[in-house]
Amino acid sequence: MITFLKIKNLAILENIEVSFENGFTVLTGETGAGKSLILDALSLLLGERASSDVIRSNEDKAYIQAIFEPVPEAIYSLIEEDDIDDQLIIERTIFKDKGNQVRINGKIMPLNTLRAISPHLADLHGQDDTRTLLKPTYYPSLLDQKNPSLINAKLDYQRALNNYHKALKAFESFQESLTQVDKEKAFMAFQLEELETFDPGLEDEESLKETVYGLENYDQLFNHLKAIYDGFKRGSISDIESLRPSFNKLSQIKIDESYKERFESVMIELSDLEMTISDMLESISFDPYVLETAQNRIVGYDRLKRKHHTDTKGLVELRHELEEKLSLLENQEMTEKDLLKTLETQKTILIDKATLLDDLRNQIAQSKTAEIMNLLSNMALNDALFEITFEPLPVESMTEESPSFIDFLMTTNKGEEKRPLHKTASGGELSRIMLAIKMAFLSKEQISTLILDEIDTGVSGKVASQVGRLLKELSSQVQVLAITHLPQVAAKSHHHYFVEKRVENDRTKAFLKPLNHNEKIEAIAAMLSDGQVTKEQLESARQLMA
Repeated sequence: MITFLKIKNLAILENIEVSFENGFTVLTGETGAGKSLILDALSLLLGERASSDVIRSNEDKAYIQAIFEPVPEAIYSLIEEDDIDDQLIIERTIFKDKGNQVRINGKIMPLNTLRAISPHLADLHGQDDTRTLLKPTYYPSLLDQKNPSLINAKLDYQRALNNYHKALKAFESFQESLTQVDKEKAFMAFQLEELETFDPGLEDEESLKETVYGLENYDQLFNHLKAIYDGFKRGSISDIESLRPSFNKLSQIKIDESYKERFESVMIELSDLEMTISDMLESISFDPYVLETAQNRIVGYDRLKRKHHTDTKGLVELRHELEEKLSLLENQEMTEKDLLKTLETQKTILIDKATLLDDLRNQIAQSKTAEIMNLLSNMALNDALFEITFEPLPVESMTEESPSFIDFLMTTNKGEEKRPLHKTASGGELSRIMLAIKMAFLSKEQISTLILDEIDTGVSGKVASQVGRLLKELSSQVQVLAITHLPQVAAKSHHHYFVEKRVENDRTKAFLKPLNHNEKIEAIAAMLSDGQVTKEQLESARQLMA
């Protein structure tokens, strides 16, 4: 709970220090005296966004400090134990020119850390929060409040929802791509057929080039071969053969035996060359059709290489790639079946997790409905009927927060049908309904301090006394701090602080004064009066406090 609060230079709160005790504490005072500023300070200590506009005129910074004790156990998992003592001291400084600073037990901490621990310290319900309670989007988190089984079930549901969306996206993306794939498949099939028909190959291209070169140079080739062949036939080799006896004699004289061996080698090579030339003359012929066919095929190679921006090796590789891709595309029906099977599996898992989450929430809803009905009856809404409904959503419409549309239905008039809360309640009824919901969903295990900003708006008389009594009862479980304009509510408090503003040295300042028993009677009598307190009003104040 909050045991101490210090505020410096926050608007008209120049320097306020106050100690709070357990139980039910009220803050009263004239409109504009600074009551809401105290709640603003508390909201800043709980992580609310800060603005330098709140700094008192002619000051460089505003400073707020609060002490919470004992320290809630949940805090120990959020902050290192070395940084926690028997009490939690939270400080926040808002600078005019350089942002703001958060300290927890003297150590500078990021704002996110403060926001992480604040739900375990206090629940501040302002007038804006009443509007939040009217929004169905808020109801799932309200039902889940710090309930471990619900939180785990929700995490399981969210994981299942995420997996389902992934499977759905994969399936839909695959289906959307089928049309494009069919177009690509037809184009690839055309390309492959063209390549298969042409059947490119590195050796083939080289052979074609040799063929074309030979046929294009046929005349020169034939003439040179014929001249060589004729030379052989005219006796060139026989002339050289006539030298054999002389080489044999040289060998016998043994001047150098290598001469004979070299002569024999030359004769063998010349004989082989003669036979080769003879074979070539017999084998070569000029065929215009062969030349044209080879030239056309080389043109085909050039055309394909330009078309695919590659070389002959690339054409061969492209053919293999197209064969592989088309083979994979032939299996797309199997891929679609696999994706659909995965989607159906994830959908089944999601529905199971959604059903479990809804069942657990429904159990909480049933017990909370009974509590809320009882609280409404205690606040003079005897004919009120309240219900928490669950409308399952289609799988495709499920949200991160809930698989069902959860709504709070209400009627305060006998015989009338229940309708959504935000369409039903009037101002005074709304305050009581919000208080009943807040009380039903709050327990000391969840939080140690409840801060209320005029949640009793729109009620008066007997109903106001009942509201005060309920807040007093609630304060046996949690510390309750409330701003109120109602004497009936203030009268039920254990502790009463009066907020007033005065002008000193031409500067407006707010003051916070704890009231003793007699001062409290006078303050409540003043709230009952129209400006001039009478004995009757003092007596009425005593009766309200009784």
